[in-house]
Amino acid sequence: MVGNQHTIRREIEGLRAVAVVAVILFHFGVSWLPGGFLGVDVFFVISGFLITSNVLRDMHGERFSFRGFYLRRFLRLFPALATTALATLAVSFALLPPDEVLDLAQSAVAAIFAVSNIYFWSKVGYFDTAAHLKPLLHTWSLGVEEQFYLFWPAALLFTLRYFGVKVSAWIVGFAGVASLVAAQTVIGNSPSTVFYWMPFRIFEFALGIMIAIPWFKVRLTGALANMVGWFGLASIVGAFLLLRDNVPMPSAWSLIACAGAAVVILVGNVPPIAPLLSNVAMTFIGRISYSLYLVHWPVAVFMPLGTSLEKALALAVCLGLAALQFYAVEHPLRRGTRSVDLTTTPKALGVAASIIGATFAMSGYAAYSDGLRFRLPPELRNIQSANTMWNERNPTVRVGTCFILPDQTFKDFDQAECLDLKPGRKNVLLVGDSIAADMYSVLKQAYPDVNFLEATSGSCVPLAGNKMDTNCEALMRFIFDDFAGREGLDAVVLSASWHPSDVDPGIRESIDALAGKVDRIVLLGPPIRFTENVPDLIFASRAVTIAAVEQFVFAHRHPADEMTKPILEMYAKRAETISIEDVMCRGRCRLFDDEGNLIFLDFAHLTKAGATYLAGNMKAAYPNLF
Repeated sequence: MVGNQHTIRREIEGLRAVAVVAVILFHFGVSWLPGGFLGVDVFFVISGFLITSNVLRDMHGERFSFRGFYLRRFLRLFPALATTALATLAVSFALLPPDEVLDLAQSAVAAIFAVSNIYFWSKVGYFDTAAHLKPLLHTWSLGVEEQFYLFWPAALLFTLRYFGVKVSAWIVGFAGVASLVAAQTVIGNSPSTVFYWMPFRIFEFALGIMIAIPWFKVRLTGALANMVGWFGLASIVGAFLLLRDNVPMPSAWSLIACAGAAVVILVGNVPPIAPLLSNVAMTFIGRISYSLYLVHWPVAVFMPLGTSLEKALALAVCLGLAALQFYAVEHPLRRGTRSVDLTTTPKALGVAASIIGATFAMSGYAAYSDGLRFRLPPELRNIQSANTMWNERNPTVRVGTCFILPDQTFKDFDQAECLDLKPGRKNVLLVGDSIAADMYSVLKQAYPDVNFLEATSGSCVPLAGNKMDTNCEALMRFIFDDFAGREGLDAVVLSASWHPSDVDPGIRESIDALAGKVDRIVLLGPPIRFTENVPDLIFASRAVTIAAVEQFVFAHRHPADEMTKPILEMYAKRAETISIEDVMCRGRCRLFDDEGNLIFLDFAHLTKAGATYLAGNMKAAYPNLF
């Protein structure tokens, strides 16, 4: 990205500064910059331009070599990346629970192998760990960029040699349009694929490439260049200020910021732009922008960002860490490698290999020690990993078949299996969200003689007319308008992670819609919920006894639990109501069953053992419910 000093364009360094600051402010939760995430897209445009310019310059000087190109890329990117990963792992050993340490170690290895975008794409799902618990999540963009570097120099040389400059530019333009069309086509069905995979980002790189390839001779100067430069800068800032993260990206909307960046690069350091982008502060931030990008997300994960003061402090920490990493690692290792000086390159490679080797060693130790599980008290070390518990739980609630995932459609709901009314048996339909899916497993174990049917979908509160998303809307419309009146259906159970906003008129209208169609309506109260995932709270407690752990964890109950209790009281006369909290906490509220198995998987969902535990309590409390 950076050549010799005389080739550096100060306005591009300033543009880097604009992009990285926008990304940081967005990730720090600054409300007035909702589109700051587009800073990453601006980086892709800059990379397309700089890489192509550097390759073309070396070709014209007859000094280009693939060995030199990839060596410079390696020393430019990977030592700083490995340093960030190494430091993040070290901090995680003290602060993160075992499961998150394991996930971090895996992501660190994926980042070093330039496949972190594919790694994080493979983890996307309804039950995936929240983004704020993934300290290296931001390295997905580096994976995209590094994969672009793998093929582009060879593709550029090939097209120039056999097709010439103008045809090469047309090929790049066609590839960019094809990439954008593909992104627009696929994003509706698989937004995560479009977001993480490099081919859907080619149109952003292509904008920078088209400027670098000398296929046109028109050069903007004077007032026209000034006006175009202002327009480009305004497009970038406008996209940052106006677009929001609920707009699927990358898409045609990305062009607002990306085209603006391309225009700024095209016109160069014209007078209106120079004071804004080429001043000392902006060029300094631009120079350290790579290290600044690397360190900002781990800082966002580990530091509090609730107040303006905390955000300002975190930003200062980012600048300090980035400057330290730039001058200690990034700058020394890439200095002098422009011409691949073999007197200095072996030393640089040795240092880089040492840092990367240390990262692999620390990641391996994290895996070997099962996320440093020895940090837990002996009584708690047998808690299974989150992945193991999810893999045990999900088949019991028929995930993907009777519980519709966000990346599925209503057509994937298997009516034949999930809504099979069996003559001669009691048929009870359970409707709701992922908590209702848990209750399906609970009720099926508690009342084995009953035929339980299941119609559940992610975050789908069982309210008539619920339009939370297309899956939920289609499922609720089918259940309330069609299936609820089927002959042979004895009861409908409504279950969800209820919130106060669901109380009225939502539940009332749902009961009205079912009245007259089914003989019995059972309303299950909300589950026991916590402010954080229970395994994380267990680790945060630093307690050494089960009693102390339970006391700490149950002190972190979610406030919505108390606010939703009136749900049961309000509708007790219109439906049979059951308090899940009362059933779960018969005698006392517990985190572990009699065999020591954890009951709660995350903030509310039950483990397989937890569902069995609740089933036993349910049968004891309501032996003749069905």
